[in-house]
Amino acid sequence: MTYLASPSTLFGRLINRTQYADLPWSNILAINFLRGRLNRLSANLPNLIEELSDENLQSAWKVLQPLYYDLYMLRAIQESKQIVQPGETLTREEALRLLHFP
Repeated sequence: MTYLASPSTLFGRLINRTQYADLPWSNILAINFLRGRLNRLSANLPNLIEELSDENLQSAWKVLQPLYYDLYMLRAIQESKQIVQPGETLTREEALRLLHFP
């Protein structure tokens, strides 16, 4: 099974005080603590998956599959927003016209 992205790439780098000056220190420390814990757990994830029975693995995948696909599409949308320049895409009306009259 391949993973979409590591938790560190999903959640970005550690939050520092200059990025979120309006957050209290306690919130920043809690977020950093949880992010570190998530990184440690993700390192153990392959071993935990190997211990699951096939039946449990299939039921877990049924739950995780929609989330996996949503994250995949979200990442593709975010990448396209960075790559696509104004004027390179069609408006809704232009796309419908092309679909009806190729």
